[in-house]
Amino acid sequence: MAILSNSEISTFKRCRKKWYYAYKEKLKPKIPDAKLMFGNGIHIALAEYYQKYFLFKNVKGDGQNLLLNSFKTWAKNEFKKICLNSNNDPTIVEQTKNLIKKGLKLLKAYYDFSIMNDNFKILKAEKRIKLPIMKNLIFAAKADALIKDDNGLWLMEHKTTYTLDYSSKNLVLDEQATRYLWAFSEYYKKDINGVLYNFLCKTKTPKFKREKVYRTPEFLKEIKSQLLLEFEDMRKPNIYRSPDISCNWSCEFKELCVAELDKSDVEYLKDSLYEKK
Repeated sequence: MAILSNSEISTFKRCRKKWYYAYKEKLKPKIPDAKLMFGNGIHIALAEYYQKYFLFKNVKGDGQNLLLNSFKTWAKNEFKKICLNSNNDPTIVEQTKNLIKKGLKLLKAYYDFSIMNDNFKILKAEKRIKLPIMKNLIFAAKADALIKDDNGLWLMEHKTTYTLDYSSKNLVLDEQATRYLWAFSEYYKKDINGVLYNFLCKTKTPKFKREKVYRTPEFLKEIKSQLLLEFEDMRKPNIYRSPDISCNWSCEFKELCVAELDKSDVEYLKDSLYEKK
């Protein structure tokens, strides 16, 4: 039984070579990029906040303490891993410390924003589902939250970003959110209006923004057909690179990719920089 995730589809469509490293060779960096990890930490803290403080109400103290303590616990564990795997490289250690400080400042400000603007009911938080879409294929999806307001049901998507310059015109093309919206609508057999984007801006002074983006039923009907086409492409693909300048900051396999092109010692690099998932 094949399990297909949004992350795998997006990686395949972005660069088949990156997809091969990550999903066929199952490699991951020994030292994760602290900047890429930052968003994971924020998501983990928000998941705890909306699960325990809003959904289950079973936490001692206030919501701000829950948010900050969740992030601190995550940061402590990740910081240990980064120090160990980087041999306490002073540049990497300092960068990580600064990102942790930025995360705490962002979440502290988000709590105040949340109290004033969370005019909805949390139905599910950090919910994962597996949706069968054909005999031997399952699509795995995750929602940061399923919420209900006066206008009906929405998926809530947390996004950490450096800018709030997003519009509905651009967000409607967000494939991840659209796939998840389709999957949750099918799984629960409910009409879900669209996505509520919850932007947390990582500027010096934290800023926040909420934006609703509707998806029509006709729009969502196309998603299953597209998923099946994408899966078919992934079954026996030709593997090639799709390099561009963004590889410098968005690809954890850049060094490995360049080494293969240079005919360098690829196996040494794999042993030195990567480990199996």
